[in-house]
Amino acid sequence: MTPSPSGFIATSTMACRQEPTLGRWTHGQGTRDLPGFQEEHLRTTFGAWYPNVEFTFITDSGHFPMDETPVYLAGLVERFLAAHR
Repeated sequence: MTPSPSGFIATSTMACRQEPTLGRWTHGQGTRDLPGFQEEHLRTTFGAWYPNVEFTFITDSGHFPMDETPVYLAGLVERFLAAHR
């Protein structure tokens, strides 16, 4: 268990966690990812930390979706921002 922050850090951290968040992960085949980066684990951990997260998993990209799938990534970000104006 990680220690909880206190004071200003705790307040700002909790406020940020309430904001809409776009969680974007990439994986080539999904089966090659380390266990901590597999979709199910990310949904249970990161999803618990950020209750308003919207996950997007890009399956045909590696570490650099801005180079490998730029139009698709830009579309994801644009739709997310438009939905949370």
